[in-house]
Parts: sequence; structure tokens; C-alpha cells
Amino acid sequence: MPPPSSQSTPTHWIYAVIQSVKVSEKDSSGIQYYKELGSIMVIDLNVVQCVVGRIRDRNRWAIVDRSGPMVPTNYS
Repeated sequence: MPPPSSQSTPTHWIYAVIQSVKVSEKDSSGIQYYKELGSIMVIDLNVVQCVVGRIRDRNRWAIVDRSGPMVPTNYS
């Protein structure tokens, strides 16, 4: 934490906790799966470029990544 300042305006710090995963397989459509977790990092939220999710599929997790070639989805 920075030292206290004489400013009357408070400063807020927002951090993101990110945990890496160890991809165990990739299917023909490009979906990646993992079973094991990797290291944890705490970073400034301002440097986060994208966020991914996960879906449980039997005894593994599928990574839901909407930042790459699988982004276009059409709902009719």
C-alpha cells in the first residue's frame, strides 16, 4: 500500500485473483478441458484483457472462452 497522502479524495485499489489451469485435452471443435488447477496470481484489475468461464462436463471442466474464433453466435 502506498503511504498516506494529504489528499482528501480516497484512492481505491481493485485487484483480480487469477488461477491458471492445466489443459488436459482439446476436442475437435476447439473446446479445451482441464482437471487440475495451476498457480494463483493477484494482479491489478486494469490489466485484465478478457474473462473466461467454465462448465462442468462429467469429471472435467470445459473452458468457455468468447474472445477467440468461437465468438460469433447467431440466435434465431
